[in-house]
Amino acid sequence: MNQPHERMTITDIKLLRLRVIEELGDIEPAWDLGGRMNFQIGGGAVVEIHTSAGITGIGPAVDPQFLPRLKELLIGQDPF
Repeated sequence: MNQPHERMTITDIKLLRLRVIEELGDIEPAWDLGGRMNFQIGGGAVVEIHTSAGITGIGPAVDPQFLPRLKELLIGQDPF
């Protein structure tokens, strides 16, 4: 006998910062002579979206200042 399914919803959104493994320092990019760019291995961030079904999605990071508003807009919504 089929049971009605509960609607899956977003329950939480987290920003996970990735650690920097190595600082490579500044270089002069070929496209910007005289300019400087800092490079490192690692770093950055990803977003985790958690659901009521226990499924977690992972996506590109957002600016941390937008996270509270994203939570306000998306928690309780269908992830699809």
